[in-house]
Amino acid sequence: MTYMTPATGSDGPVESGFLDPVFRPFGELAQRIRRYNEYARAELQLRALSDHELADIGLTRDTIGQRVWEDFERR
Repeated sequence: MTYMTPATGSDGPVESGFLDPVFRPFGELAQRIRRYNEYARAELQLRALSDHELADIGLTRDTIGQRVWEDFERR
């Protein structure tokens, strides 16, 4: 009987494979979707704060979206 084991080099398991260039864009897309969801959740949480609480952290209700999403676009 033959057993399949992961290929290992002198440094441990092989980290890249021949199909990596094919699947890499999907991983990047999934990461961007996760980040988008985090930023959307942050925006909702900030919008749930009162005007007084927003003023305490230096925001106004009008600037929440701009401040949250400007960081998203930079990354």
